[in-house]
Amino acid sequence: MQMIKFAVNKKFIGKPQTKAPAAIRAIYNHINGNFTNEHAIIFKLISAISKGHPYTNCHNHYRKEENYITGQLFCMDFDTEDSRSSFDELLKIDFIKNHASFLHESFSSTPEKPRSRAVFTLSKSLNFRSFSLMARAVLDVHPLADPSCKDPVRLYFGKKGCAVKYLGNILNSTYVFDNFVRPWQAQLEKEKERLTEANRDKITLSPSAANGEVSRMVDAAVLKILLSPSGQKWHMLLKQSRLLGGYVASHYLTRNEAGVALEDAIIERGQIKFLSDIQKNTIYKGIGYGMTQPLELIKEKSSFTDWGIEIG
Repeated sequence: MQMIKFAVNKKFIGKPQTKAPAAIRAIYNHINGNFTNEHAIIFKLISAISKGHPYTNCHNHYRKEENYITGQLFCMDFDTEDSRSSFDELLKIDFIKNHASFLHESFSSTPEKPRSRAVFTLSKSLNFRSFSLMARAVLDVHPLADPSCKDPVRLYFGKKGCAVKYLGNILNSTYVFDNFVRPWQAQLEKEKERLTEANRDKITLSPSAANGEVSRMVDAAVLKILLSPSGQKWHMLLKQSRLLGGYVASHYLTRNEAGVALEDAIIERGQIKFLSDIQKNTIYKGIGYGMTQPLELIKEKSSFTDWGIEIG
């Protein structure tokens, strides 16, 4: 049986439930600083998950990107809270059925609102860049999966007594690069060429001249969120928050302005009293991700009234 590398924290069980900022920081410091790197058979990981222990990929001391050592675990989270996140439906996805090592019930899953995680064990460990490329390529063609799983040292919580479906597959690293990463990279390159050609007759709009367009951009993002199907609203919220984060990185608006604008617009146009903590966290997490990839507003050279804004 294959031996795999992973990290598990046996000093913590469950998932933090407090909302007090100081307490949350202390708990996560405790979680992130008490992982132990393991080299064992897959059933040892399954046992730890079933006892409620958190897990991730191997790292030095404290769990953070800079301390990443190697990655052999790749996970896909399905949090639609409907039948699409059930074991039966996930096993209809060929990539999961043929390549996942096992499925397990997520910490927040309930019979009425199922959430599940597909866990893959790679045939060989990957460095940080290779793991990130692999994860982004696979997640790109599985839109129901949480895109946050591209993080090589993402924290995954176990659940005491969680349901587990063992499949026993091993994800061949060469296979995933040949069939997912390289085609994905080729597609990105084609898209880059297309955008270069499309923007040939456009000029970049400076932050000082973009006030009206920023408001339109927020409105368009909110409209996409509100009009998305119920099972896709979380993913659309994250996607549009990431989009705004790209414009934050280019100084069209501040992080706080982007977050507050999204919150206020969703409350007003969605006719709700307040956003949940999950929604707020998703907004600011998405903005943070987006800030790693700056975006620019552009307009046609020949027009001073029709703006080349694209809300993707």
